[in-house]
Amino acid sequence: MKEQMRKRILILLLALGMLAGCASPSRVVNDEYAEVAPQATYDQRTSGAVDGSWEAASTEAAAGESVEEKGAGSLEPEKVIVNVQLYYETTDFETMIAGVQKSAEAVGGFIQDSNIVFGSGGHYGSYRNAYYTVRVPRGEIEAFKSGIGSEGSALISENTSKSDATKSYRDSQRRIEVLETKEARLMELLSKAETMENIIALENSLSETIAEKEDLKANLLNIDDMVDYSTLDIQIQEVAKSTIVEDVQITYFDRLKNAITGSARGFTSGVGNFIIELIYLLPYLLVLAFLFFILRWIYRWAKKHVRLPASSKPGKTIWRKQDQKASQRPDANQGKEAEKDIDQGN
Repeated sequence: MKEQMRKRILILLLALGMLAGCASPSRVVNDEYAEVAPQATYDQRTSGAVDGSWEAASTEAAAGESVEEKGAGSLEPEKVIVNVQLYYETTDFETMIAGVQKSAEAVGGFIQDSNIVFGSGGHYGSYRNAYYTVRVPRGEIEAFKSGIGSEGSALISENTSKSDATKSYRDSQRRIEVLETKEARLMELLSKAETMENIIALENSLSETIAEKEDLKANLLNIDDMVDYSTLDIQIQEVAKSTIVEDVQITYFDRLKNAITGSARGFTSGVGNFIIELIYLLPYLLVLAFLFFILRWIYRWAKKHVRLPASSKPGKTIWRKQDQKASQRPDANQGKEAEKDIDQGN
């Protein structure tokens, strides 16, 4: 009885020992995995950044920024490029172009490009046109427009366009960060390289990385410049009278008066342009008239004084006419024979 109890106790102790042994390695393996996993994750993330697989991190960061922007209640993206096209008509051309320069300086902007065309109307008129590309600080567009208006000028058309460069800007920033990390690792590897082949390969990769980084930085500077200073393309046309812009409140009689005055102005302008055109063509018309009279005089003189030979074609025609006249006159001999026949008959 005692021996059976001892056997049972021994078997129980062996079973407990086996269970304890199985549990201990599992815990050790789990502890080792917990220590190695973070390091492996960091290595994979760093390796992926160097190899160029950074899209996932960019997407997560962009989503985070989007949430922050929505939380802040922003209705317009941060990096917005504004372009405006303006078309003016003016009767005081000099004052208008001087106002463009003064208004640009007043708001802290500058004229990037200018072109003035003199006498663009040709011989129909000496009206001038001015074309400007003006850069003004962001948010100063209305102040600039209010400064260039003058008496006798009218804003005929305005077109505003906006382009969002926020995503491109953020992507370039993250790409620069990745390239800087890659550059640092390449520098570290270059300092440890021993063979000439490895040194050349690392230097080539380092040069490409630096060049790409500098291109991205230049792109960021260009976007910043386009965002901070809006671009305005302005055309100013000199006219005799600015175009009348009718609104919904104008009366019928006012519209009728404007139509009559506009028609009269167009008619007088057309007659004036025709006279000017005629004056421009007058020397050519005089030359053509002189040649016409010279040729006519030569023709009449030749017809009166020059006699063509009988063998020529015109002479043949004259000879035929003489033959026809001769055939129409009765021959003397024929007349005598006719008289003889009459006498014999009697």
